[in-house]
Amino acid sequence: MEIFRISTTLLPLKIIGEVLILIGIVAFVAALIYYLARIRGTGKNRQFYRVFIFVVIFMVTGAPLYILGSSGGPGIVMIQHGSITVSGAYIGNNTYNTSDIKYAFVENLGSGNITLSSKNIGTNAGSINEGKFTLSNGASAHVISSNSTNLVILLNTGLYVILGSNQTPRMATVFSSSVFSVPGY
Repeated sequence: MEIFRISTTLLPLKIIGEVLILIGIVAFVAALIYYLARIRGTGKNRQFYRVFIFVVIFMVTGAPLYILGSSGGPGIVMIQHGSITVSGAYIGNNTYNTSDIKYAFVENLGSGNITLSSKNIGTNAGSINEGKFTLSNGASAHVISSNSTNLVILLNTGLYVILGSNQTPRMATVFSSSVFSVPGY
């Protein structure tokens, strides 16, 4: 049995979102302390409102970036003799046996015969794709990929399972020797 982890989180966006939220929280605390210190004073609290607007901008900008960066997660591909199990945040946990597979091949999603046409549910940004997609040929696909080169599995039901990472060649080799023959691997 061999396990492959495919990370589909958008880490830079998540980090930027965290930083913006943190700045917003710090600014809010500073503004609150300033407001409470001045509440007994002259009554001029324009600084508080300016800082409060600053806080709102950072929080409103940071939260979506953090959420977008956190969507998805580690996809897990477990290959054992006669079956492959694929788990992902948007596609659930699915096991496919050799008898379920019609054909398998390795292809570049960006420039090959099969491309992602539309996302039904999930996340996609650049080469990071995870979820349920419709392909250019009209078929449905479960995708967990962080790479342009992918192992493409066509099931007897017509559903495609597309898996890719920096370990795609190794994944295709293990899949070919354990589950279903992949041309060239």
